Amino acid sequence: MSKAREPTKGTEVGAVTLWGFYASSCTWRVRLALGLKGIPYEYKALNISNGEHKSEEFKKVSPLQYVPAVEVDGAAIADSMAIVMYFEEKFPDKRPLLPVDLLARATVRQVMYLIGANIQPLQNLGCLVSLLSSP
Repeated sequence: MSKAREPTKGTEVGAVTLWGFYASSCTWRVRLALGLKGIPYEYKALNISNGEHKSEEFKKVSPLQYVPAVEVDGAAIADSMAIVMYFEEKFPDKRPLLPVDLLARATVRQVMYLIGANIQPLQNLGCLVSLLSSP
């Protein structure tokens, strides 16, 4: 039986590249987390309104071609919540984003999931196109 591995917590920040769209609330979520934690990054802007997220270059970073996505530590991570939690767990001492108290932490996650699962999809380009094109 294999043991679960502990997350690698680091003190060094490697090169971080954030791919995003200026009007994406998910991209802003990641930008805020990186800023609060003081993590420097290179920003690569994509205009999803004209299909820039469909490029072969970006498809290598985000196979589903969703923004935001980051390149870090020799890998790519897509989905804003996964990205934010990666940096929170990798750098827990760099201005923590989650409270220490478990109930308060659960409340913060509750708000995050409500936004991500219930509010944000209504702003999603794919959902809007489906709604507008349905009979």
